[in-house]
Amino acid sequence: MTHPWYKSRPFSAWIPAGLSATHKVGDRKERPVVDEAACSMCGLCWIYCPEGIISRDARIQINYEYCRGCGICIEECPKHAISFEDER
Repeated sequence: MTHPWYKSRPFSAWIPAGLSATHKVGDRKERPVVDEAACSMCGLCWIYCPEGIISRDARIQINYEYCRGCGICIEECPKHAISFEDER
């Protein structure tokens, strides 16, 4: 496979975003939002995201097309720079 996930993500047992057979974003009620002023770019959200949809270039970005709203990135952030925002 030549999915871009394999070039920019650490090795993981998770299926990369876009290749998962269980794409159910419609159930999400809240989505994670990154406070760029508080973010230290440590990359823990990027490492622990089970869907592999967080990218870290000049800043942390979340691909909301595949985000399920599980909240793992929020729990793992040591600076509390990620919080939930109402989807509606």
